[in-house]
Amino acid sequence: MKIHFIGSRGASISRLMEITRSLGVEVSGSDIVFGHDATKVNGADAVVYSSAVDSNNIEILRARELNLPVISRSQFLGDLSRKFNTVFAVSGTHGKTTCTAMLHQIFSAHNPTVHLGGEFSPIGCSEHFTTDKNLFITEACEYRRSFLSLSPTWAIISNIELDHT
Repeated sequence: MKIHFIGSRGASISRLMEITRSLGVEVSGSDIVFGHDATKVNGADAVVYSSAVDSNNIEILRARELNLPVISRSQFLGDLSRKFNTVFAVSGTHGKTTCTAMLHQIFSAHNPTVHLGGEFSPIGCSEHFTTDKNLFITEACEYRRSFLSLSPTWAIISNIELDHT
């Protein structure tokens, strides 16, 4: 199986690509930096796109021509998370990446798979991908209600503020 990921320029799609690759699935991808090209979809079995990508993107249009499943990033993240026994989802207006990285440190002995939506680089606080399906820790972004695709075991809301309305 091969999944093609279409991003705008955020790191979140590339992180999902890495997690997917760690689970043994072939991946490809594109974004503003690497360019969008309809032929990049050829050979894919499904296409995952970021909510920042326009529905008229040439790769999405090509995927629809080929009758490939076209899946939003949030739906893919939700589907991916359901492969794990325990899921922590961290939401809030500010601090999601920091709280997610802190959970990674707390549960590091349990070999979690961690999905960070932002940049975080203190020593020992990087993302971690494993084939162990026991524990998944992810940010749950509220933008366009994308966190509603998740079905976490534990939901953490660090704070609430009027944002992304």
